[in-house]
Amino acid sequence: MTVPAGDDDSATEIRRIDGLLQRRQLPEARTLCDSLLMRHPDSAEGWLIAARISQQSGDYRGMLDAARRALALDPGNNLARFTEIEARMHAGDVAGARSQLSDIESTAGADSGAWRRLAEFHTNLNQHEQAATCAIRVAALKPYDAQAAYAKASALIAIGRMAEAEEILDELIGRTPGTAARRCAARRRGTITWRGCVPCSPPVPRDRRRSPCTTRSPRSSRT
Repeated sequence: MTVPAGDDDSATEIRRIDGLLQRRQLPEARTLCDSLLMRHPDSAEGWLIAARISQQSGDYRGMLDAARRALALDPGNNLARFTEIEARMHAGDVAGARSQLSDIESTAGADSGAWRRLAEFHTNLNQHEQAATCAIRVAALKPYDAQAAYAKASALIAIGRMAEAEEILDELIGRTPGTAARRCAARRRGTITWRGCVPCSPPVPRDRRRSPCTTRSPRSSRT
């Protein structure tokens, strides 16, 4: 977790809140977070962790409000942008979520992390063509990354571009030793699920989806 330099007290508090959230101690986390924000109302990190608390509490309106506060303080913070999108999805504002995804795509540039997250969100919205486009961008930006190649192949499979996916899987088998190669071959035979590649995963019910708020600690970085 990254916090502003020189703000050691806030860093310590955010780590404590994060630990409480991981243990599902929501009342204690909320108490500490409220205290933190009273003293540091301009902390984007504080508002992001407040969004996590609201998300885990099922308060999606509060999650959206906290994400917007974080984004107002740090407009280029991609975690805040994705958290706002997740909150919109929870609230049923699919059109708003899609619009914001398009906005991020227009500025993602060479940020492979942003394109990867975009692919995940498009998949959760059942926009598999867009997810494939994003996965292809990630693979182009990280040509030697096996996971990026796996994700690209999975995305292509999801939209029926099997021949292209086969070429990628063949290449991966050739250069990926051991278990990874066996997994790749097994996936071609259809005997296992392509774990770790969101585009090939079955649809996940809304209340069971993981989000940027539940799977990652807040970051002040822009990637």
